[in-house]
Amino acid sequence: FYWLQLSTIGNSKRRPATDSSGSRAVHHDPSLNYTKRELVHLDIEVPAYGPITSSLSITESLSICHYSYSWNATGTIKLARGDPEQQYNFMVGVDVAGSSQQAVDSVVWRIDSEHNAMYVRCVEFPSIDDTNTVWDATVRLDVTVFVKPHSLQFGEFSVGTDILDIEIDEGLSFETYHMSLYSTRGNIHGKETEEFTAHEISAISTNGSI
Repeated sequence: FYWLQLSTIGNSKRRPATDSSGSRAVHHDPSLNYTKRELVHLDIEVPAYGPITSSLSITESLSICHYSYSWNATGTIKLARGDPEQQYNFMVGVDVAGSSQQAVDSVVWRIDSEHNAMYVRCVEFPSIDDTNTVWDATVRLDVTVFVKPHSLQFGEFSVGTDILDIEIDEGLSFETYHMSLYSTRGNIHGKETEEFTAHEISAISTNGSI
């Protein structure tokens, strides 16, 4: 018997559930001609059905540029089914598209191997003419966590984001005991699947929908 906790600001509910998943196609604006991509990994190698005792986290904090620049930042953090032959249990694909090279270069990320964590943040560039003017830009950031099928995690899996949506892909094959999903302005959604089990989920969106 498992619990799923969902809440939006001013609204919370608790109901039994075991499975949740979903997917949505990524649509890039054709005007976003500047891109960069990278495939990284969290340093965990455990065979299928073998217990993963470590906790993992993915954190996005792009809001500093949202307030400093006149930019429009959107995107998704998605949990998706990985390749059964992938070396690591959690491979992370990062896809950034922007209307300028400076906008794309503003988005940076790093892996903290000691704590099995990934951090995505924004780098502020100084004003070109020293007049404290802001630049207008559009940025799309998509982070996809490819989970090796039949991974079993006893620790906590947490995703925290300022502006991005959080999605659980319907093909996800993953069991975890504690999952925490939080988005300040994004939506959190998924569709039912038989291969994803979370014994406890906490899903919170301050201004988005669930």
